[in-house]
Amino acid sequence: MRNSGSSLPVIILAALNDVEDRIAGLDVGSNDYLTKPFDLKEVYVRIRAMIKRTNDRTERLIDYQDILLNSVAHTVTKAGKIIDIPRCKYSVFLKLFENIGSVLSRSQLEEELYSMGGSICSNTVEVYIHHLRKKLGKKLIRTIRGVGYIIDKQGY
Repeated sequence: MRNSGSSLPVIILAALNDVEDRIAGLDVGSNDYLTKPFDLKEVYVRIRAMIKRTNDRTERLIDYQDILLNSVAHTVTKAGKIIDIPRCKYSVFLKLFENIGSVLSRSQLEEELYSMGGSICSNTVEVYIHHLRKKLGKKLIRTIRGVGYIIDKQGY
């Protein structure tokens, strides 16, 4: 679906509940991942939340240095070249990009990954930041030891 350009919201309901399975499901483009057993009330709440987020979106372009992010199309270009960023890593990057000049803690970025309380590995955010730096430039995302991560307003 994502390769064809579809932005239709997707929730994966699965029996596979290993962290690797959840990460893989989100990386291929799903918006949420819920494992069995689950309560139908929670599924309904997640669907409503996803519909609300989808309805609230208008095309938003964020231009910073040589990077252009389209938050609705989920695309990132650097110097005019499209950069492929998997969905999970994209959500971390979007959160940082929407908050240029503000420090975001690791826990804030983890909340972005699993907003409904799912567990993640202790170093998932660090791994994602590493991958984003490889794709977009080492100096783009700065680590503030013991505090979090920032994309500086002044540029890199």
